[in-house]
Order: sequence, then structure tokens, then C-alpha cells
Amino acid sequence: MARQLINAAELVQCALLPSLCCKGLAAMEATCKDLQQLIVTGDFWRQCFSLSLPDFELAEDALCILRRGDSESRAQLKHLLGTLWTLSAHDSTLIQFQGMRPPLSFSAAKQLLLKVEQARAKTRRRHNGVPGRVLLRHVRFCQEAQPPAPYRGTNVICQACEPICFEMESPNGVQQLALQLKWVKSEVRLRVMLVENGKCPFPVPEGSPSRTLSVDVLALCKVPLLATRGSQVKVGAGWYPTSGITAALLPQPELWRALEEGLTCVIAVADFIDCPELPPHVNLSYVNCLSLQFP
Repeated sequence: MARQLINAAELVQCALLPSLCCKGLAAMEATCKDLQQLIVTGDFWRQCFSLSLPDFELAEDALCILRRGDSESRAQLKHLLGTLWTLSAHDSTLIQFQGMRPPLSFSAAKQLLLKVEQARAKTRRRHNGVPGRVLLRHVRFCQEAQPPAPYRGTNVICQACEPICFEMESPNGVQQLALQLKWVKSEVRLRVMLVENGKCPFPVPEGSPSRTLSVDVLALCKVPLLATRGSQVKVGAGWYPTSGITAALLPQPELWRALEEGLTCVIAVADFIDCPELPPHVNLSYVNCLSLQFP
């Protein structure tokens, strides 16, 4: 029996593991108790996770649940990881962290998927048949930027992130766009620019119809707090204030250190729809969308 388990371990590790996603490993684990013990003791979940979702690092508390957690917690976490893998496999440009690997704990995985589902609910409401975009990005505020007009002439520090480039459908075809955020005190401004031939910002052609977008930006962290929703931005028309809640909640030196290290954010971009109606099955309160509800 021991020899059979060793052979099974070699088979899983060398032949099956590289081609398995999180859902596949969960299905294999459910086959029999011996195989479940083999997968758990062999640390195959950590290896599978790093292969399926290389943009994240599984935090220690999540690893402990997968190795020694109760069946309910393990099943819930495996479902979360499998769903996250399915979303990323469906859209190869969904997650782009530019080499950063934010740790993903059990609670962070739940919050992440909640925010992604909220973002997807928003972008499914099409304007003129055009779908929106959901982006997962690690946003680092590393560029010195000009403060908004009310703060000019003061010693206020203003930091901007690198432009976040993405493609989005329009009635006239696919547009190349770039979204940029800048943080000053406890306020966040944003703009959306047109990109053409790698040039950003590219001037919007004269006489072309204007395009107004609705943008949500939700950071996974609680401090600093970045939870904007429904900010209206005209493409190529400069910086706009955000609607929602932003708060530093940190002394200035610690705030700028945190912003330079970056915030992992879920971003939803969709064409602005005046007085949109939510589908009856989507129940999203404002407090829920900002993740301010009690756990």
C-alpha cells in the first residue's frame, strides 16, 4: 500500500499537477481518502495555486486551512480559488500586477471575489450594446503630479500612478484607453485618456462623439481607504473628482510609503448610463459595495 501511495504521489506531482487547475485538484481530492491525504501532505495545493494563479501568493492562514482546516472551511476556500481561476482563465487581461504578488488570505479571497462580482454586475449593464471592463491591478502611486487647483501654492504632496492601459469596446470598434489616478491629502482624482500608436494621452479627434465613462475603484486594503463608485469621467477631458469614500487614515509619511508600495484594486469601467436599473437578482447596497459592512 505504501509503495502504491509513493507511485501515486509521483504520478500526481510529475504528470497531473502541472496540468491541473484549482477545480481539477479539488475534484481529484474528492475521489478517495488516500488521495486526499496524499494531496494535503504533499503540499500540492500550494503548488497548484502558484501554477494556476501565479499573480498571487497564498497566505499562511489559507495554506493552514487547506492542510488542516475543517471540511466546511476547506470546501469554501477551494470554491473561492476555483472561481478566481475560472475568472482569470476566461479573461487573460483581467489580472495584471506588473510583477507584484500580493498575498491572498482566506478573508482577502472572499473580499476580492465579492468586489469582482460587484464589478462584473456593473459592467454587464450594456450601453448601446457595449460591455464594460473589469480590471485587477496593483496600483502604485510613484509619480510626482501637479496638485488640483485648490491645493496649488501650498506644500501639499500629490502622487499619481502610472497610466493603466486597457482595451474597451465602443460602438465604432475597440478603443485603446488609459486610466490614471492621483492622490492628494485624502482626495483622489482620476482621468481616462485615449491611446493611439502607443502615444498617451492622444488628443481626441475634433468632431468625434464624446464618451463619458463610469468608473469604480475598490482597493482590497482598509487603510488607506479607497472605495470610489460611479465616478463620471469624459475620455480625454482631464482630471475629475471621484465619488465615494477615500481616506488616508495614516500619518503622511506612512501614507506615501503605502501608496508607493501600491494598493491591489478592482476597477470597473463602463459607459455612463443615466439612472441605470439593476437586474432584480442583483442586490448591491452602497455600504456593501464599499465593503464597510460587518464581516
